[in-house]
Amino acid sequence: MIAPGEIVRFQLSAQGAGVLTGAKGLFSGDVFQARVVSVDQFGVWIEYTQTEALLLKWQHFETAVVDIPQEEPSPRKRIGF
Repeated sequence: MIAPGEIVRFQLSAQGAGVLTGAKGLFSGDVFQARVVSVDQFGVWIEYTQTEALLLKWQHFETAVVDIPQEEPSPRKRIGF
């Protein structure tokens, strides 16, 4: 699940690359990083500028990668016998 506020790496689909990099010229490649503003039934709203959000429709990307930092396991008390 993609949560608001996370930085996500998106891989555009062939359709998305054609629309977003070709005709509109919004992105220079088919892989990019963006901060997620919100998620709804239409797709992922990403931060485009400091004051604007852009809807990235579900059919316009193939994968979304989120880096989750690994947590250290909590220390356990030893059980004595």
